[in-house]
Amino acid sequence: MSARQLAIGANFVLAPGVLALAFGLEGYWFLAVIVLSLGIGGWHSWREGLEIWRTDYYFGGLLLIAALGVFFELAPALLLVAVLGALAGWDLLRFLERFEQSFSPEAIAGLEEAHIARLGLALLGGGVLAAAALVAQIQVGFGLALLLAGVLVVSLGRLVRLLRN
Repeated sequence: MSARQLAIGANFVLAPGVLALAFGLEGYWFLAVIVLSLGIGGWHSWREGLEIWRTDYYFGGLLLIAALGVFFELAPALLLVAVLGALAGWDLLRFLERFEQSFSPEAIAGLEEAHIARLGLALLGGGVLAAAALVAQIQVGFGLALLLAGVLVVSLGRLVRLLRN
């Protein structure tokens, strides 16, 4: 499966579909229809090349809808899957936008495979950590949470530098 097919599936089918399912299961049918309409409209606009549906804004909209789902206390696992799907779709679309204009199709094929593999590992790791955070509930003070966030930021920065080398 190509990066384009994965991006379209994750961004315009998986993420809005799972978000709509989460809203629908709790009886928010009107919001479920709106989310599905956003997915269909986003796909159509992206396919037509309209600038108003930039991938960054679309991704931000999906994240805001997922945050609204947290506010409505929807199933956290569904919201997590939707956010991971939106993140994968956004990342792959941005990857394609950047490299299709700069490289030949042959060169992109090798880059696609490597990028999809790294993205899969990142999504798997993030999904496992997020699922663990959903299951485990521990009480920590603000100072400890701030320290943990700082350690996480530094660790992620070092991991990115390690992967680039």
